[in-house]
Amino acid sequence: MKPRLAYDDRAWERGTIIYKRWYKYLEEDDPFNAVGRFLATRFYPREWCDFDIFALGGFNVCFRIVFTDDTTAIIRFPFPGIIMLPEEKVRNEVMIMQFISEQTQSHKIPIPVPSISRWGQKKESPAKLGPFIIMEFIEHKQSICRLLENPDSDPTVRPVLNLNLSMVRLGDLYRKLAKIALSLSSLTLSKIGSIGRDPKDMTWKVLDRPLSYSMNEVVQLGTLPRSKIPNSTYSKASSYFEALAELHLSHLTNQRNDSVDSEDDCRRKFVARFLFRKLIRDRKLRDKWLCHENGPFPIWCDDFRPENVLVDEAENIAGVVDWEFTYTAPVEFSYAPPWWLLLEKPEYWPTGLDDWCIKYDDRLEIFLQAMNDCENEAISAGQLLETQRLSGPMRDSWKNGNFWIMYVARNNFAFDSIYWQKIDRRFFGPTQSFDPDNAWKERLHLLTPKETEYIDECVKLKVEEMDTRPLAWDPDEYTRGYECEWLE
Repeated sequence: MKPRLAYDDRAWERGTIIYKRWYKYLEEDDPFNAVGRFLATRFYPREWCDFDIFALGGFNVCFRIVFTDDTTAIIRFPFPGIIMLPEEKVRNEVMIMQFISEQTQSHKIPIPVPSISRWGQKKESPAKLGPFIIMEFIEHKQSICRLLENPDSDPTVRPVLNLNLSMVRLGDLYRKLAKIALSLSSLTLSKIGSIGRDPKDMTWKVLDRPLSYSMNEVVQLGTLPRSKIPNSTYSKASSYFEALAELHLSHLTNQRNDSVDSEDDCRRKFVARFLFRKLIRDRKLRDKWLCHENGPFPIWCDDFRPENVLVDEAENIAGVVDWEFTYTAPVEFSYAPPWWLLLEKPEYWPTGLDDWCIKYDDRLEIFLQAMNDCENEAISAGQLLETQRLSGPMRDSWKNGNFWIMYVARNNFAFDSIYWQKIDRRFFGPTQSFDPDNAWKERLHLLTPKETEYIDECVKLKVEEMDTRPLAWDPDEYTRGYECEWLE
């Protein structure tokens, strides 16, 4: 059994070539100077003394300009080849940053986010480079991630928690992160989706689909057509969970290669996804883990993690950045404790899922105490209601296993490394075989004839086309323009 669903190698290669060549193009005189002139005049016209490419993230590149009065601004562009819906992504990020700034400054626990000077789409950008955001630069020393990982860690590799940190030190750092998570969960709206200002009355409302990290990823690396990702808002949590279950099925059906090893492997993966959908469609099963069907639905950021929380010399929070893939989501998302307590995701843990759980369980108690301290402080200050506590629900989510349902719902490529070990037996009982490679055969009777027929058809097609099916990559027009220029 593959520990996780693999990315399509050719899709990965195609996107990597595009964004690397695009970045190289940025360094050429014409586009580089065009960005500098644009930033100097749009932030607000005055004399500047320094300008350069500042940082590369997983999704964006930033240019920074420093003015003679020591004011600093940045302009940020999403990478073509990495971000599949860049204009939607930029618009959503701008809206959520403005919403968080406005709401938390007025009556909630404050979250410092960069102020936005201007943003626009590709047609408005310098040298037509793509959608952009011009925002203030947050002065900082480092991220909390750097304080949590080993001090001699290589910054170019995936971070892992320093397991030798003292419990006191760990609690202090977790407390900074818990305060932000608590504040986000207290911001709620009546639907699930991406927010914006209603043009009729300029109030904040859910106006568009919840564009998630996983939706971008399955288009980028799972070769799923953009037309097949969810495209609506949701008034009920179960409706959104069902949309995510359908996304898992569509992803497996559409991914060209690297998704299955054999006929049995293919069947096992489809059976797991149909059973996961059954957890949502079957009312008795759903009632075991979904308790907040009708909201209100809290703000959720797929990419919130210690790397995006910046601190100053005194280790006070200076700002929180990178708000792409943020939307209102089911309450149960916020009730699950954060995966990032160990910095590394469970499917990537080098010594396996069981060891990840052991290490995580030890740190979770420290985090929950930190969260409880933040809750007590916020309730005393009148910033939080007793009913808005997260520490209790988070403890319950981990103990009863709801944590894993939320995790696989949001992480398409991690599904197969989690489902059979952490979800299946809880709802469908024990199997004679403890080996996930064979346990699926004992679940076939739970599927409908239509589901079984669908699996038969898909397995036949996928096995036949395992090595021959052509790449069907579906980026937006922004990326496709660079694809045509450099790859044809």
